Amino acid sequence: MYEYYMIKEKDLYQKELNDEDTDKIEEAKILADEDWADQMEAEEAAKAEEAAKAKEESYDPTKDPANIKWMEEEMAKSKSVFGDDFGDDISLNFDDPDEGK
Repeated sequence: MYEYYMIKEKDLYQKELNDEDTDKIEEAKILADEDWADQMEAEEAAKAEEAAKAKEESYDPTKDPANIKWMEEEMAKSKSVFGDDFGDDISLNFDDPDEGK
């Protein structure tokens, strides 16, 4: 009788160990997947940040056709109000603002 229960207990113990091993393996897989997902998110965020920075650096509002058109319209309006020489003394060189004068 003792041997019968001992075998049954050993089987239960072995099943419990196998379940624990399976749980550890599944947990390790889940952690590896989460690490991979975090790594992919970090890479995507870095790419998006780099793209945004490149776009920001490449954009020059003084060369935007919509801005140029708007400025020409505003200058035409102002010249009709303040005279034809309005804006002639404006310098676009911001390092030396007195250059055009």
